[in-house]
Amino acid sequence: MAEFQAHAKAPVPASDPLVGSLIGRFFIRQPLGSGGMGEVYLADDTKLKRSVAVKRIAPELNSDASYRLRFLKEAERASGVTGAHIAAIYDVLESDGQIFLIMEYVDGENLRQRMRQPISLEQFLALATQCAEALVSAHARGIIHCDLKPENIMVTSRGDVKVLDFGVAKHLPRSDQSSTMDKAQSLGGTPAYMAPEVLLEKSFDERADIFSLGVVFYEVLTGQHPFRTATFVETSHRIVHEQPKPLRNFNREVPAALQTIVSRMLAKDPAARFASASELLADLRKLQHASTTLRPVIAHPWRARTIWAVLALAIVLAFLAAPALKRSLHLTPVPVEKHLAVLRFVSSGTDPNERAFTDGLTETLTIKLAQLTDKYPLQVVPPSEIRNENVTTVDQARREFGVNLVLEGSLAQSGNTVRINYALVDATRLRQLRGDVITAQAGDPFAVEDKVVDSVIKDLDLELQGKDRQALVARQTNAPAAFDYYLRGRGYLQDPKPENLDNAVAVFSHALDQDPNFSLAYAGLGEAYWQKYEHTNDGAWVQKARQACERAATLGSELAATHTCLGTVFDGTGKYEEAVLQFRRATELDPTSDDAVRGLGSAYEHLGKLADAEAAYRHAIELRPQSWMSYNMLGNFYFRHTRYDDAAKQYSQVIQLAPDSYRGYSNLGATYLALGRYSDAIVPLKHSAEIRATASAYSNIGVAYFYQKKYEDAARMYEQAIQAEESDENQWGNLAESYYWIPQQRDKSAATYKKAIALAEDKLQVNPRDASVLADVALYHAMLNEEAAAFEYLKRASAADPNDQEVLYKSAKVYNQFGDTTQALNYLEKSIIAGYSRVWPRDDPAFANLYKNIRFRRIVS
Repeated sequence: MAEFQAHAKAPVPASDPLVGSLIGRFFIRQPLGSGGMGEVYLADDTKLKRSVAVKRIAPELNSDASYRLRFLKEAERASGVTGAHIAAIYDVLESDGQIFLIMEYVDGENLRQRMRQPISLEQFLALATQCAEALVSAHARGIIHCDLKPENIMVTSRGDVKVLDFGVAKHLPRSDQSSTMDKAQSLGGTPAYMAPEVLLEKSFDERADIFSLGVVFYEVLTGQHPFRTATFVETSHRIVHEQPKPLRNFNREVPAALQTIVSRMLAKDPAARFASASELLADLRKLQHASTTLRPVIAHPWRARTIWAVLALAIVLAFLAAPALKRSLHLTPVPVEKHLAVLRFVSSGTDPNERAFTDGLTETLTIKLAQLTDKYPLQVVPPSEIRNENVTTVDQARREFGVNLVLEGSLAQSGNTVRINYALVDATRLRQLRGDVITAQAGDPFAVEDKVVDSVIKDLDLELQGKDRQALVARQTNAPAAFDYYLRGRGYLQDPKPENLDNAVAVFSHALDQDPNFSLAYAGLGEAYWQKYEHTNDGAWVQKARQACERAATLGSELAATHTCLGTVFDGTGKYEEAVLQFRRATELDPTSDDAVRGLGSAYEHLGKLADAEAAYRHAIELRPQSWMSYNMLGNFYFRHTRYDDAAKQYSQVIQLAPDSYRGYSNLGATYLALGRYSDAIVPLKHSAEIRATASAYSNIGVAYFYQKKYEDAARMYEQAIQAEESDENQWGNLAESYYWIPQQRDKSAATYKKAIALAEDKLQVNPRDASVLADVALYHAMLNEEAAAFEYLKRASAADPNDQEVLYKSAKVYNQFGDTTQALNYLEKSIIAGYSRVWPRDDPAFANLYKNIRFRRIVS
């Protein structure tokens, strides 16, 4: 955390009675430092087996009753603030009349310490965007920091940012604002970073944090504080009335766009600043993607310019002396084994068509690179995974997918010219390795794609064989306009909203107008039609999708994408044998296609050929042994077929390959739940929630508590799940169920069930045949003793999917709620046969009346 990381770990003073003691379940190991609120210690969480930071609030603050109450409330509220770049507050304890704040331990150095070393433009932007992301996360929960400064921003050895003391810093004592201050160092705390409206004691909002962060940015970029003087009074006067000197007065390497951003952050009038942290983050990301050079932007620029001038001269002399060296000096080595994520390229314009073209280019680039993964030391994250996880930053890609390389870029069009900037980034060190600026004619999309693909392959140090290079540049159409429309269509499919699906249909149709034999355009059209069916459940789109995919497969019989298109339609319409033939052909043509492998496994599963399905998923692992996604796919297969021990092994492999991703821990925890190992499940699920505070993680922790009969703990977790995803009817239903089994809160259950029903009805407006939601509503009405409504929704759920295990299980609960034991047991047995876990009905209090029933015990044993 901020204060304790600002100091080296000192020897344990013999006079410190706290060291070696136990505060709650936390064993105090050693002091880490002190700050405005008190001392900070490194401690061991004896229950969860992790290091934490324990902050003991200063005694003079403890003695103020109003402060104590205010602080405890704020700390409790702040504990709900989560984010990748916010150091978590785990708990607040009172012991022997003292307050202790239990916080995430961040191993690194604070930004003040980091500023002692050069910081490149790329590194600055990486730090700046992470700081802005922290503000976005906190402000979304109504939490203002009020004490942003370099000491409160931690930077790990990998360049990860963690902002400290969110939600509690606002209650720092303000005694250091005394007008008697007359030493410069006295202003090292809050006042020198306060916004004008805070100093003037006017009302303030989130924009005060944006001002404080602007002061921090200015200081990092120039090595100078924009306002600090020798006295508090003079410093305050400058903050309120004077404009800081331009950044370029200190550092000529600062881009004009960055000067504009910082100046806007430091505006005296809050209305002239960025309206929100999200708006600031968008501008920083735009600048980050546009930047293609690594200029030194450091706290002592005059010293850096001298060093770089000498280095530049040395490099020039070396170039003149050794031409061969000139060709290689600029190339930073890339890893031999490359695990790559290609992030969505940024479009500089606002035109949706340009955005679609950019997205389409990103997808086709990713697919072409993925085609090399079976022969070259390269693994590529599928575009669908990038999209599904909404990964937009290098650090996110590293954490979510365990990659060591990230490709990010931008596209700008001016007149008939397209310019593409891209950077190949070392994801572990957050530094750019390679990059290029590519210019091409907008009217020649072939040249745009070819130039980007060729440049990226060179930067990846891949020496392609002749036939592999020819495959990458193979054309499926000779009409540039058709290919342009095709790229835009692929782009629209990356964000399948109803209007984008309509646009995709339109532009794929335009592509076919230009070239009626363009097989990939037919495949794209078929995919767009199928997605329209999935969004609307209108069967008219199914026939259109099938016709388009059949035409694609006829024209492009040697293309995996066309057979995957047709296989998807067959699998979705119950023609599983035909689906197997199409997916098998697709995997023969392109064994690297994740969609084809996943489709083949799914079709085999639907046919009941589980050994063949398992073989398909295992083949994916053989192709990509370093890709956690293949192990996750196999683990999901095992989970669906109640092979929970096997699933746990695969999810453990996911964790090994991507230890910073929440997914492996979440899936492993869910597997332990299905095994009835509830206590074991809580540990990985909590770790998953620490990495990413998802509603599913909190909900699953709630399930673990619920089946252990810890209904109050379950309710608390479900409440946190609702905070993460307020519109999910499932979470409200879970919360209502936990309230139902807490005698003193049962009266809250009815209103909560009604809230769940209202949200479920919103879902059913979109898809009235959603069997799972219909079954949920049936159960909610049953718990409200509304028998007619319960059985009406149960009838609709069974009609939509009579074999769904969730529908069958909830049918059992509905019948049991109304006293029909025979039907309850019939449906319960069917749900177990369909794959529902046996241990959950065993531990479900809804079936407590059947615990001694011989048939029930046979079903669940």
